[in-house]
Amino acid sequence: MRRPALSRRSLLSGLGLGAVGIGVGTLAAAGADGGPSWPQYRYDATGAGYAPDRTAPRDEPTVRWRYEVEHGGFSSPAPICHDGRVFQSFGERLVALDAETGAVAYELTNRDRRFLSTPAVADAAAYVSPALVTAWEQGYQSLGIDGGLDLPATDERAFTSRWHVGEESDDAIGSTITLDSGWQTPPVVVSGTVFATGDGIAALDASSGRVRWHRETSALTRPAVAGGTVYLPSYGGGASLVALDASTGERQWETSLGRGPRIQPVAANGLVYVTRDERLVAVDTESSDIRWRFEAGENERFVTVPVVREDTLFIRSRWSDGEDGYGGRLYALDAASGTEQWAVETEIPGDDEIPPVAAGDTLLLPDQDTLLAHDAETGDELWRFEGTYNVSSPAVGDGTVYLSDADAVYALEGSA
Repeated sequence: MRRPALSRRSLLSGLGLGAVGIGVGTLAAAGADGGPSWPQYRYDATGAGYAPDRTAPRDEPTVRWRYEVEHGGFSSPAPICHDGRVFQSFGERLVALDAETGAVAYELTNRDRRFLSTPAVADAAAYVSPALVTAWEQGYQSLGIDGGLDLPATDERAFTSRWHVGEESDDAIGSTITLDSGWQTPPVVVSGTVFATGDGIAALDASSGRVRWHRETSALTRPAVAGGTVYLPSYGGGASLVALDASTGERQWETSLGRGPRIQPVAANGLVYVTRDERLVAVDTESSDIRWRFEAGENERFVTVPVVREDTLFIRSRWSDGEDGYGGRLYALDAASGTEQWAVETEIPGDDEIPPVAAGDTLLLPDQDTLLAHDAETGDELWRFEGTYNVSSPAVGDGTVYLSDADAVYALEGSA
């Protein structure tokens, strides 16, 4: 999928800020009512995909509720959950569902600026409530987490966004993040800052959409943000990993990786992990040196972003025997050294598989039409849920897993 250049003109235009109150929001791992929160894709800005205080079912779950998708048959971005609600994008629609019952809290419809990514919850200091930020065709947009500025919410209604950046202005100063019409890279949020990527990267103020900084880069993936630094790949004249100061966008270092990381970086334990086909590389965040490499076997390649759970890294691969035989494998590596701890055979993953996540001591592996649960200590399969087509990356509450596929959004519950 080609993405047009991320330029400054529409980054600086079309903000449309409307204030409803002054307050300071503090986004934490729990919502305002103390309920569990999974506030953005892969849980947090590091991309590690690990929520230590979340619990997933350990035995075969049951479907607590199911929300049918209108005009299904296609994939949907992953859901998130926050403050007792599950949020799901469907292109022209964004739906907020009660996390306990699946009842519709509100539904927003926008045919001009469709909701094209997993939303992210962001602190918005100029507002009483946090913001929901999503990608649209030509940039990113923000709305109130309670449904916009014109409450109470009703189905199929118009709403007012807090701000949007996009190529809609004649302002000649610069242009915007411009994207394609398909599903987009989800925004990354750290407190009141939104990091957005196209063919470049920008840091946006979550309250106003104001551009704090913008850097041209060839990155097409979700960045990792940890310890005040943004990590992202670059492909100009060869592949490299770039570290930028999260506050200013100034370059801190760049390390050549030879062959490029085709999947987004993951930051944890003072390292950044990137993958490219048959190779997994760990880069030291302080020295920028390559700490270790792990090579897949013959006729084997890695197909997902890794999950880092404390001192263990998990990654999936796909292998063939060179003839008609295929298989999948789940590896557990020492995150500091890259030493293999164990490997187990799994279902055959597809190409560019949706990345797994970890909640407590449970690994959750989306696998085309199936969600697999594995024990993080042993690799043993615990259970599997059969969906339809394109099972999403899940969001996890206390003992509940939320996910979507081509036909529905589900809440799966079981003993944790």
